[in-house]
Amino acid sequence: MRFPAVLAVVVAVATVHGAPRISVEAPSSDIGEYRELAKFAKEIGATHLGACQVEPSLWQWDEYGRTDPYPNWSMHRPSLFKFVVPPELEKYIPKDYAARNMKALRKRFEVLKENGLKATFIGMEPAYLPEAVYQDHPNWRGPACQHSRRSRHEYFAPCLDDAEFRAIYVRAVAELCRAAPFESFDFLVNDSGSGLCWYPFSYPGMNGPSACSGKSLSARVVNFLSCFQEGAAQAGLGEVKVNIARYLQKQVDIDAVVKALKPGQSVLGRTASGKASTFTVGFPNPFAEYSYPVALMPRVAAMAAQLQEAQRHPGADLVYAIKGVDDLDAVILAKKFLHRSIGEGPAACARAIEDVAGEIVADDASAKVLADVWMNFERAHDLLAVYSQGGHLFLLGGTHQRWLTRPIVPFPKELKTEEKSWWRPFIFQAQTEDEAEYPLDLQGGRWVSGFGAHFIAGWLTMERVRPLLAKAVAGAKSLSGKGRGAAEEKYLKGLAMRLEFYREVAEFHALVITYQFHLDDWRKHHGDSLLPESSDFFRLQGEGARLNEVLGYVREMVERTRRMADMIDVAEAAGIALVQCAPSEKFETVMTLPPAKKLAADMRKSADVMWAHRRDHERIWRGRNP
Repeated sequence: MRFPAVLAVVVAVATVHGAPRISVEAPSSDIGEYRELAKFAKEIGATHLGACQVEPSLWQWDEYGRTDPYPNWSMHRPSLFKFVVPPELEKYIPKDYAARNMKALRKRFEVLKENGLKATFIGMEPAYLPEAVYQDHPNWRGPACQHSRRSRHEYFAPCLDDAEFRAIYVRAVAELCRAAPFESFDFLVNDSGSGLCWYPFSYPGMNGPSACSGKSLSARVVNFLSCFQEGAAQAGLGEVKVNIARYLQKQVDIDAVVKALKPGQSVLGRTASGKASTFTVGFPNPFAEYSYPVALMPRVAAMAAQLQEAQRHPGADLVYAIKGVDDLDAVILAKKFLHRSIGEGPAACARAIEDVAGEIVADDASAKVLADVWMNFERAHDLLAVYSQGGHLFLLGGTHQRWLTRPIVPFPKELKTEEKSWWRPFIFQAQTEDEAEYPLDLQGGRWVSGFGAHFIAGWLTMERVRPLLAKAVAGAKSLSGKGRGAAEEKYLKGLAMRLEFYREVAEFHALVITYQFHLDDWRKHHGDSLLPESSDFFRLQGEGARLNEVLGYVREMVERTRRMADMIDVAEAAGIALVQCAPSEKFETVMTLPPAKKLAADMRKSADVMWAHRRDHERIWRGRNP
């Protein structure tokens, strides 16, 4: 079972006492896949493998009856109390949930031991706790850490300056480390439902309990990081490394905090002794990788350039991120070039990319074609990467707002319950129902609405993306039968199918922006009232000509939606995943689309509803038919 977690596979190379340390992180919760990852880690010379993957914490979403989407940002992220529930918190956190995560964790450590590997923890802390905790223990209440336009309730992280709660927290770390001797911890802080007291750039503003308001930021950070070192020491471990990976935003704050850090502590990879150089190769966070939810898109061209840059700094820390052991091109890149120099300059990088391609296809000519496929996709991906504001458009629109499964219609408020049941519970909308009905409202922002968004999406972006994706799709299809073996042939088949699906997704997202612009532009000037035609001659329909144009967009959205559903079914029959989906309907969330079979069915239902409501547009633009 693979959850579309916030983590991807990560290989981190660090220098510890002069020796390289390589760690692998993966989102897979399937023990069989984990064994394969351990073999991969061992093969590339890794010393560490991450083990902190969690089952999505649906109980957090359930706290307010799933009426608030904000917990979706944290449900997939590992945090301390998702593994260990101290006696003081047993009343508030489901022990059976934590027990399942801990059981899986122990199994992973058996695999680590079998392969001579150690472990790293990448998560989110200090994570918010249920409101009932603070009703019973008001002194534990720390900072509010919600995003005001993305949540309907306040969420509070615990105060680690409170002596009573700090002791509970350290004991929980010790229990975790006794069960799983993690040697390093890396945390997202002050985002997605986590926070430190009185942090200057918290979403709700600088806040926290008055009891600790006078403490400096540097002292607060050191105290937080020390909790994990003290807990590890209680568990009998030696020195562990603890790092805040995100978010301390201002350089002046980072500089001040770094000076106060203790041994083994770091902020953004910087220690008190100076900057510990860290280079990332790959994309550790799939939600920020800008192709999600399309599965396993090839990023080897970008990764080769990143690795080339990293190799200019021998001895520096390295993060190498792939999507899993089935991410064939990135796996081959690691095996061929993680410990072998790519060389200098663009030509050397291009040769390295072709070398990787040559391990997949059977001849030099085909290797050049495959390398071109990867490069054309990378150029298209870069053009679409600009659509990111707290998440990429494919995530915020296609997934969070369910563009892929919701009907895009002119009067969404009029949709019946049976026309909304499969998508409305899963859209990210913490504001009013009016905003929920507006497809371009992305987590409280409308940055893809209006003429500018329409012009950029339709003309400045897609007109340049189309030929690149057309070349990539054609090139991938031409490689059918050219694979070196069965695994390589399956990779090539999947590559062609995923590129074609990605192209449909890109076109569909641009189409939604364009369609909604036409509705908004007319309503801005005329509301929903009809105007008389400017000409009685049947070939000159005046402003009513927009009706035909908009109906054309509706038809295209319907056809593309049905085509994508068909593509999902065909791929599933071939054993190829086109979309990163929830492993079962139980785990469908705002962040994750339903399993492929249901996803395809939901898309067809959406297409049917759009088609059934197409003539509703004649209430805005006058038609000639009765």
